[in-house]
Amino acid sequence: CYADEARERFSLQQAIRTLVETNQNIGREARELSQALRGNNRRQGQWGEIVLQTILEKSGLREGHEFTTQASHDTGTDEGDRLRLRPDVVVHYPDRRCIIIDSKASLTAFIELTEARDDDERKLAARRHVESVRRHVDMLGAKHYENLAGDETLDFVMMFIPNEAAYLAAMQHDADLWQRAYDKRVLIVSPTHLISALRLISQLWVRDKQTRNTIEIAEAAGRMYDKFSDFVKDLNKIGASLGAAQRAYDAAVNKLSDGKGSLMSRAEKLQEMGAKVSKQLRKE
Repeated sequence: CYADEARERFSLQQAIRTLVETNQNIGREARELSQALRGNNRRQGQWGEIVLQTILEKSGLREGHEFTTQASHDTGTDEGDRLRLRPDVVVHYPDRRCIIIDSKASLTAFIELTEARDDDERKLAARRHVESVRRHVDMLGAKHYENLAGDETLDFVMMFIPNEAAYLAAMQHDADLWQRAYDKRVLIVSPTHLISALRLISQLWVRDKQTRNTIEIAEAAGRMYDKFSDFVKDLNKIGASLGAAQRAYDAAVNKLSDGKGSLMSRAEKLQEMGAKVSKQLRKE
């Protein structure tokens, strides 16, 4: 009817208005984020650390157990100089290995790339963006993070780019960038890659816990079996002792009451001969 159609049109208008407002809000927030991060390396770094912390919280790993954050380490270089290292995150494996995650969120050139108005601007911004990523790779490769691993073995250093599009842009404009970083034992990762890697490490810890529980159960079962075996041995000893006692008792009873020469018959004979007694022997 007309009333139903009117309600449907009104609902549709409301949904369209809400969608438009949502898109406007998203655009405004994106612009505000872009303006907030533009040229401010400190804010960009803080934003990258927030993204990294959010991913860690949802990974299933526990701070202080499977990973530690921003712990300072004093280490030495080959020349004997002291060097203070403060990685964003150190993630530990069950097998005494570890991996370091360092958030690098220098996105000024990438923001310029997204806002470029022509091809020349885009090429220049893309070149600056790739150079920025390369500088971070070289910095991480030169920090000698393997010196702070201690008893653990450093697997890799993950260079975390907290923006998927920024990661893809760098890879697109320099096909050799990832391999160049890998050769320096630096893995360039995006949020998607980091989520997958941390979930895999979390599963390694779950399996390690299950394995350790299985070993502990097997050891406890072995100890219980040994105790049960000792108990059975003691029980058999008690049975053997009881059997020996029963045989000794039967022999004594036979000596007491079996036949005419038994102690019982001799005692009764003495009574019959006139021995003065105050009690009677009981025969059972």
